[in-house]
Amino acid sequence: MTAIDYDAESSIVTADDDANVQVAGRSPGERYVEVHDADGTIRLIPFTNLDPAERELLTNRALYEQTRAGLTSFQAGESVSSDWLFDGE
Repeated sequence: MTAIDYDAESSIVTADDDANVQVAGRSPGERYVEVHDADGTIRLIPFTNLDPAERELLTNRALYEQTRAGLTSFQAGESVSSDWLFDGE
């Protein structure tokens, strides 16, 4: 498997002195979700491509952090169900 999908347009971009990378969006004001994978890959996903639940999660930072903490706890074997989702109810 290659890192580049040769059916899609690809180009090289270079980070500036502040380590920022600028890429062209599809339209002015379009929002993207920036995802940093463990292998160093950075992905930009158009916000409109997310389902409504994912959009809500990313626009509510407290919910996002609570969900990440719960998933981390579950993956570490510290919890055995999704009860953490309902702790505040």
